[in-house]
Amino acid sequence: MGYDVYVDGECADRLGSASAWDDAATFIEKHTPANTPLRRLAKGGETDEPREAGAMLANLLRQHRPGPDVLHTLRRLHSLLKRGNHLLISDGVIYEP
Repeated sequence: MGYDVYVDGECADRLGSASAWDDAATFIEKHTPANTPLRRLAKGGETDEPREAGAMLANLLRQHRPGPDVLHTLRRLHSLLKRGNHLLISDGVIYEP
C-alpha cells in the first residue's frame, strides 16, 4: 500500500510504498529542527507552507546524503512541493473521531 500525494486538493502523485515515505519522513525528522514546515510535513503528512518546506528540503539534501531509495522519494517530494499552496500525504484512510 502506498501513499497518495495531494497538491491543493488534487491527487498529484503516488509514493510507491508505505515504507518509502516512512523512511523519508524518518530521515527528515532526524535531520531537521522541530516546528518547521518540513518537519511538520514529515510528522503529520501535511503542510500549508510547501515552498518553505521545499527550500528546507533542498538545503537538507545539500548537507546530508540519504540512501538511494530515500533520496529518490525526497526528490519526488521536492518537485511536488513547488506546485501549490497545500500538500497532503495520505494513506487513503479517513480517520473520524
